[in-house]
Amino acid sequence: MRFLLSRRDELNDQAHKLGSHLPVEGSGNRIENLRAMLAGTQIFASRLAEQFDTAAETFHSWRNTLDGLQVQSEAALSRARTAQEDLESARASITALEEEAARDSSWDPMIGLELDGMLWVDGHRDAAAAAAEVIAEQQQFVDQLRVEYRDKAAAMNTTTIFRDLDALDVTMYSSASAAAQAITNSDVDLSVLEASFHSAQYGTAEYKELLDNLSLMTPAQLSTFFLMHPALVSYPVPVSADTIANTAAAKNWWAALSLDQQAALIQFAPGMIGNTEGVTYGARDEANRILLANALAAPTTPEHVKTALKSLDDAARRPGAGSAERHIVSLDLSGYRQRDKHDTDTNPRDDVLAAVAIGNIDTAAAVTVVIPGMNNDVASSMGNLTDGAENLHRQQGRVYGQSGGKTDQHAVIAWMGYGTPPSVEDTGILLWDTDSVLSNDLARAGGVKLAAMADGVNVTRNPGATLNLVAHSYGTTTTGEALRVMETKADTVSLLASAGVTDGSVDQANEESDLAVETDAAGNPNIFYTQASSDKIAGMGVFGSGREIPDDIDGSTEFSAGGGYDTFGRYYGDTDAHDLYGDDDSRVQGYLSSGTSSLYYAALTSTGHGESMGHLAPTIVDWKTTYRGDSYSVPREHPVTPAQIREAYDYSDEEWNQLSNGTDR
Repeated sequence: MRFLLSRRDELNDQAHKLGSHLPVEGSGNRIENLRAMLAGTQIFASRLAEQFDTAAETFHSWRNTLDGLQVQSEAALSRARTAQEDLESARASITALEEEAARDSSWDPMIGLELDGMLWVDGHRDAAAAAAEVIAEQQQFVDQLRVEYRDKAAAMNTTTIFRDLDALDVTMYSSASAAAQAITNSDVDLSVLEASFHSAQYGTAEYKELLDNLSLMTPAQLSTFFLMHPALVSYPVPVSADTIANTAAAKNWWAALSLDQQAALIQFAPGMIGNTEGVTYGARDEANRILLANALAAPTTPEHVKTALKSLDDAARRPGAGSAERHIVSLDLSGYRQRDKHDTDTNPRDDVLAAVAIGNIDTAAAVTVVIPGMNNDVASSMGNLTDGAENLHRQQGRVYGQSGGKTDQHAVIAWMGYGTPPSVEDTGILLWDTDSVLSNDLARAGGVKLAAMADGVNVTRNPGATLNLVAHSYGTTTTGEALRVMETKADTVSLLASAGVTDGSVDQANEESDLAVETDAAGNPNIFYTQASSDKIAGMGVFGSGREIPDDIDGSTEFSAGGGYDTFGRYYGDTDAHDLYGDDDSRVQGYLSSGTSSLYYAALTSTGHGESMGHLAPTIVDWKTTYRGDSYSVPREHPVTPAQIREAYDYSDEEWNQLSNGTDR
């Protein structure tokens, strides 16, 4: 706030000085032009000073509100921590009692009393439920505080300033003019700086010139520059294809900036910072949430874009107790901006592109990217994609925990970062349509974007961290194209219900051994794939397009999407259709639906346990319960023990060791 007030005073002083030069003697066009420029610049400086004054007042009010929200948030956190301790204590007691009951030859009613209580006496399960309810209530309360925080933050963001400044003829005072140079009082040549935003796409040297110029500016100068150039505020900076060099340059640049410079850039250039590979993901999340609030508040934002942004806003909120934190790691609005004004498509899939991370990418030892297939966009699918990523994140945590690792040092990115093809039901099968699921064009374009994002993740984070790709349907085609052009490597690739990979991807893997994926000890690529027996859609994509199946990649490994048991007696359901997320209304299980074998195996392959994942024991008929036609699941009231599985199938020790148990996988 101090620098806003300071800038206001500087601008008022500048306006006063400009006013003192207005009585220019002489005549002629050049003199009249000079008088007009000085007069206009004085008005501009005065108006800009008023905006800084308004912003300072808003900041002051917002800070007071923030202090109050902080007090309420800390109180809620304290209540949630107490409830968490109660919940863990109750769960420990429940586990101990259940283990004791399992050892007894007959049921002990006292154990049942302690577990479930009686009349007015609560049992441990009641205590656990009550504690969980308190945690959920506090999470809901904190979510409400977060909404209130965003509303207050929106009141002080720059949208209003930009809208007011639009009334001025900013083009009269371009960065090439001496007047604009005086307003920012910077050593940087502003005409060069403005031009460098456009020339950054030509190479890393030009990109570094842009970053270097920005680093020479003070926070006040940065805020003033972007206030004067609102077209640069909301969109990513176009850069060259040199992702490694560009990301490294941006990573070093961001680390060298002062905290005040970073804060100014996050606040006043959110579209740039939120999408710059090399900037820390926590800062990108902060910038993208500001950009999201700005775009939602702007009256010029089209309704279909606002619909997508609201969907993103919902998906980026932590759903409740026990869920990992969520971050908006990219928000690209340039698709709508760059469309031809005569384009009649009112809801194209790539007008809003975004990605939401489950977990903290900056500290994660492993990052997984989930790539969706056809008929997905931010407006209609961001919530489902993020929930699927949440399921994978949770299952990966179980794998890490069972293998002796840490359960909270991984992250999963729900990446809606490319324009997907529409469904066949929407368009029919048009072989000549470049936007069709049978065409490779969107996969190639999306592959370039995916490669840039994946390379950016690898360069931005620590060298020892792993990167894993989990793709579905047409997303597997896109992933194959990304692996052809990535400059770094993915540690594992898991392909679910593939619509086919291109001949180029297969040839590059088999003939040149040059796909950007690591190999196992035998030299085989860490590529895994599956397709459910009831999935009839994936094969149509392969057959209709002429693409290859993942099995054509030498050394790739297939895993099952059918149901079964691990050696702990845990049951995993089969995948029913082509869906990635499933359908709660019809109880259809998708490839990343909770409790499915495909999710279980995807978690194993994407955590580096693919070589020893084993297989599940088939479902035992006597324990099945039908609830949808010919698909079955084991009811919770009929638990299965390892001994029952061994007895049912008469497994030898060797056969038993080949089953999937999750302990050392």
